[in-house]
Amino acid sequence: MIFLIGYIAVKYAAYVTLCRSIPHFVEVQWGEKSANGFGYGLLRLFIGFVFGYVLVYIVAISAQNFGTAALDTFVMGYLILIPLRWLEWSLLLSIVQRKLVFGQTAGQRKWLTLGVLVSCVLDLGLVLVADNVKFFC
Repeated sequence: MIFLIGYIAVKYAAYVTLCRSIPHFVEVQWGEKSANGFGYGLLRLFIGFVFGYVLVYIVAISAQNFGTAALDTFVMGYLILIPLRWLEWSLLLSIVQRKLVFGQTAGQRKWLTLGVLVSCVLDLGLVLVADNVKFFC
């Protein structure tokens, strides 16, 4: 339990840092950068929990219907998780920029890619430490 709390704290800190960096990549109009970073970091963590819960539910249903062989870790990682991360970060950036964003500009693509990489690296640490956890959004 302590590990999980620590993991969530590290993930939140990384998300706050990424959210505070948004103005370096795209144009946004906001006041206090740190306050928005904390709020958007928390929102990103919440988005990850929601999408993660849905993903776990879909995986559980698929395992029940098709067997666990259909749920190869490689497939989960490369065909589902990375596009899902892009969608999660795009949703957050869409909220920040108050328009639909999927990486139309170079700055958006750089920030979204950075977000996906950070999320995946943090999840890799969790997978390496916790044998029974494969992906934690």
